[in-house]
Parts: sequence; structure tokens; C-alpha cells
Amino acid sequence: MTALPTVPGHVFEPGEMAILDEAFRLSWETLSAEDEPRFRDRQGYYARETIARMVIGRASAGERDPRVLSRGIITAMSLG
Repeated sequence: MTALPTVPGHVFEPGEMAILDEAFRLSWETLSAEDEPRFRDRQGYYARETIARMVIGRASAGERDPRVLSRGIITAMSLG
């Protein structure tokens, strides 16, 4: 399981939320295109939740580039 870094009480500003949204979108589009069962149906729900948690965790640790966030998540999810 991937460890998710977090910063208790961290609040994201609207501009940061757009970055998180972009990172999630890039990650999901890439991973769901792999056509694996874990990215479909009920498992897809949990995969999206995991991606969202990873985006938030990595952004809480300070990363703000959506492409860098996405690459890290794609790598971590592809290994699982």
C-alpha cells in the first residue's frame, strides 16, 4: 500500500484546487485507459478514491505541478 503524506489542517486555496483537479483528471484518464478491471465498475470507484487521496496527500506535502503529481500517482498505481 502506498503511504499518503498529509499535513493536518491544511487548506487548499481555489487556485490550488484547480491544480488538484487537473492532477486527478490526468491521472484518471491515463489509468482508466489501461482497460484493467480495477479501473471499472465498483473497483473504479475505489480507484478514483485512491487517486484523489494520493493527489491530496502529495499536494499537502508541497507539490503543485499537476503533471508531476499525476506522474507520481500513475507510477504508484501502475505498480499495484
